[in-house]
Amino acid sequence: MAAGTAGILLALGLAWFVGAVVVPVWKTRKVLGECDSSALTNEEAIVKLGGKEQALRRLSLYLDMPDWVAPRRHGAVVLLGKCGEQAVPVLKRSLKSKSPEVRLNAVFGLALMNFEQPPRPSLPQEIVPVLLMALEDDSGKVRAAAATTLGDIGPNAGSAILALEKMLGDKDPDAAYSAKAALRHIRGSEAGK
Repeated sequence: MAAGTAGILLALGLAWFVGAVVVPVWKTRKVLGECDSSALTNEEAIVKLGGKEQALRRLSLYLDMPDWVAPRRHGAVVLLGKCGEQAVPVLKRSLKSKSPEVRLNAVFGLALMNFEQPPRPSLPQEIVPVLLMALEDDSGKVRAAAATTLGDIGPNAGSAILALEKMLGDKDPDAAYSAKAALRHIRGSEAGK
C-alpha cells in the first residue's frame, strides 16, 4: 500500500515538473531560437510566449536553468525589456552573470524599456540605479552601453551625473566617449568638455 502511494506521488510530482518546468523552458528555448534566426521579432516572440506577464515568468524560469539547458540567455535578457517594469529585478540579477554578453544584453533590455510607448515617468527611477550598477562592470562594452542608455533617459537620469563624470577617464575609450555623450544628453551640450 505504501509503495503504491509513493509511486502515485512520484508520478504526480514528475507530471508537475514536466508541466511546470520542462515544457515552458523547452518552448522558451524554441522561441529564442526563432529570434536568433530572425524568424521572429521581439514583439512576436513575446506574443508567442503568451504575452508580457507569461513571457516574464517563462524567461525568468529559463534564466534560472543551467547553461546547458539555457544556452540563449543573451536573447532572453533582451526580450525581458519588452516585458515591462516587472522585469527590472530579473534584468538586475542578469547584470551579475558570468557572461559579458548576457550582461551587455541586460543593459539593452533596460534600454528597450526606456523606449516603450507611451513613456512612463516612473521608469527612470527604477532603471537608473540598475544602470549605475552596470557602470561598474568589468566589460568596457557593458559600461559604454549603460552610459549610452543613461544618456538616452536624459534629464531624468540626473542621479548618474557623478558616476558618469568619473567615467570620463575610463580606460576603455568607447566607455569614456559614451559617458561624455551621456553627460551632454543629461545636462546639455556644455557637459563633458
